[in-house]
Amino acid sequence: HMFGSGRFKSKNELLKRFEFDSLIAARYPALSPDGTQLGFSGVHRNGTSDIYQMELESGSYERLTNDIYYDVDPTFSLDGQKVIFVSDRCSEGPKGALNIYEINIATTEINQLTAGDFRDQSPDVTENGIYFSSDREGTFNLFLLGNDGRLTQQSTYVTGAFDPRLSPDGKKLTYTGYQEMSFQ
Repeated sequence: HMFGSGRFKSKNELLKRFEFDSLIAARYPALSPDGTQLGFSGVHRNGTSDIYQMELESGSYERLTNDIYYDVDPTFSLDGQKVIFVSDRCSEGPKGALNIYEINIATTEINQLTAGDFRDQSPDVTENGIYFSSDREGTFNLFLLGNDGRLTQQSTYVTGAFDPRLSPDGKKLTYTGYQEMSFQ
């Protein structure tokens, strides 16, 4: 089950409920820039994990990817025309690698954005490019895949940095860090 978003009239008020008959789980919800669509990773009854897009008004949804690969962590491009997601569809996928991809919603064409035997995860699309967490240097740190295709490391923690999210004003990067035996 996935719950609708919106302005709450009172604390803990449920505004909308969405149910997906063919799915056993719906995870990683991401709102489109215009607020009309929701991207999410759904686990089908057959066990596959694919990327879905749903219209919030009607609740109708469609499967954007439909294959054997593990597709998770969707987020929309700034123009809302593509969904960026994480998948093991790369050549190193059988060894546990996850790379970042984009799918054109209109054409369903998929392009690989990162590559290698790494675990790239938690993409956040910004005007600067795509921030994400990766174990490229051994432990998880933050990276930026710039709009020019250049990849730059944004942190150098030996204990790990995860789930980067840029503030709306573009001045602060919030993330989860691992230190002193806990996530902070």
